[in-house]
Amino acid sequence: MTSSTVLSYSFINDILHSALISGNTPSRLEPLVLFTQIIKTFFEEHLHTDEEIRLVQEGSGYFDVRDHQDRWVRIEVVKGDLIVLPAGIYHRFTLDSKNYIKALRLFVGEPVWTPINRPADDHPKRVQYLEAFIVKATV
Repeated sequence: MTSSTVLSYSFINDILHSALISGNTPSRLEPLVLFTQIIKTFFEEHLHTDEEIRLVQEGSGYFDVRDHQDRWVRIEVVKGDLIVLPAGIYHRFTLDSKNYIKALRLFVGEPVWTPINRPADDHPKRVQYLEAFIVKATV
């Protein structure tokens, strides 16, 4: 990025909270299903075409990322933490035992949140990530 480049960030608040589904009566079954689907989607190993930038406002959880030998590395995030995952990195997210997180997600430009599930080794952003981070780290 050059000094003349100006980035415009937008944001979306994500709230994952198991208490949203408390009082699990038949009329409240849909939020339980939705919550379960969201957690399952976040835990599926994937990458994004843009950086994933998160500021944890409340609660806590874990981001799992792959190292240069394709092993999982677990990163705990708690209130006040900022995490930046480069475009093209395989990762997943899960809540901890408290089952609650509120995180601000920052985007460059218009919000795009499309997970590309693994395997996606030929995806251009994955190739760029490998060239920028993995190849240089192992040389």
